Amino acid sequence: MTSKMQEKSLQTFLAELKQKLLTDAVAYQNTILIVIDGMGYHQMKNIYPCDFLKTCLPSSTVPATTLLRTGLSPEEAGLYGWSQYFHQTNEIVEVFTNTNITNNQKSQLPTEPLNTIETITTQLNKQQKIKAFEIMQFFNKEDSLDAWSERILTATKQSHKKYIYAYWYKLDSIAHTFGVNSKQYQHHIKEIFLCLKTLMSKLPPSTEILITADHGLIDTNPIFIDDYPEIASMLETPIFLEPRYTAFKVKKEFRNIFEKRFNIDGFKIEKSKNEATGDFIAIAVKSYALYQRGYTKPNKAEHGSITKEEQDVPLLRIYKK
Repeated sequence: MTSKMQEKSLQTFLAELKQKLLTDAVAYQNTILIVIDGMGYHQMKNIYPCDFLKTCLPSSTVPATTLLRTGLSPEEAGLYGWSQYFHQTNEIVEVFTNTNITNNQKSQLPTEPLNTIETITTQLNKQQKIKAFEIMQFFNKEDSLDAWSERILTATKQSHKKYIYAYWYKLDSIAHTFGVNSKQYQHHIKEIFLCLKTLMSKLPPSTEILITADHGLIDTNPIFIDDYPEIASMLETPIFLEPRYTAFKVKKEFRNIFEKRFNIDGFKIEKSKNEATGDFIAIAVKSYALYQRGYTKPNKAEHGSITKEEQDVPLLRIYKK
């Protein structure tokens, strides 16, 4: 069965879950957090009735999955987007792959960005009250839903109370390739829930499954910073962060005029609040995504910005008593 809850943010939901786990106040033998990358509430609600949460901003995989794994906001974790600036080595680094975007080489950072923050599973295993697992593919294209769900099931068979974080990324990839209104996207949502239904039938009693996502997506039209030569000429580095929440590191001599000269339709410009997100950020308010030739490839759908389609993620609670 499922239960309803009042609307809240993804961060509040994680804070409550983290508190229960770390104080061993969970009521079930198995607590499983299923995270489906790119499963927006507004795409899913017509297939499976559910409640929703508001994700973080940027509404993007790196900051949102970091929030889901650690309970920390982008500001607390220091991770803001797919690629960001690191002042320690003066590089723009693709966070998940630890790659410098300007030369496609491994970054010079002493520690990979994702390894700088302690996860909830690490904290739980240190306490040794609850056994914790992370089941993640990190874009292993050979993985299957059946193999993924089998690893979840195997983890539940161990003794002690258990917390299992299980992340599935392929829906997001399908959305980027085909769009969120595509048959492929809708079909894979149904495949995921058919898999979870089968998994639920095999799980032991005293299991709670929490199903959510990191962000939704919106179908977009590509535009290129290269087609705005005056703006492009003011930039010190390639654009970064996200195509719908785009960061600019501006040459010193243009920082006083960049905001006034910025004239790309469908984006509002704001000053950045920290070095990691450059000097200015362009936030998409229409269905456009901003790319730079030679660095980013256009997608059918994108995320990162402030629309409800990107910000609202589903929440389902399923109990097996």
